[in-house]
Amino acid sequence: MRHAYRLSAYLLTGPLQPPDFGRGAQDAPWADKLAHLADVAALVLVLLGLLSLLIGTGVAALGPRLGFHRAGEVGRGGIIGGLACGALAASGWALINGAVAMFT
Repeated sequence: MRHAYRLSAYLLTGPLQPPDFGRGAQDAPWADKLAHLADVAALVLVLLGLLSLLIGTGVAALGPRLGFHRAGEVGRGGIIGGLACGALAASGWALINGAVAMFT
């Protein structure tokens, strides 16, 4: 195996070099982009969760006063959905950044 590696290192003296697998993914071009994508997805989920919380609270508070039956249940569903979006964003962000940090 050593001979094959030395031969490939000898033959590939140009711009193409065999990868050094001992360093891991330290110089991977995708690591920072994946972390940025995770941050943007988490931000979008948090904003959608906040929007759901606001709309759900408004429906729960104003719906019964305007005569809409079961509006309180729908509003509480929006509030629970908003909290679920926030929890999903927080856990997803932590898991993805942890996975990226594990390989870099």
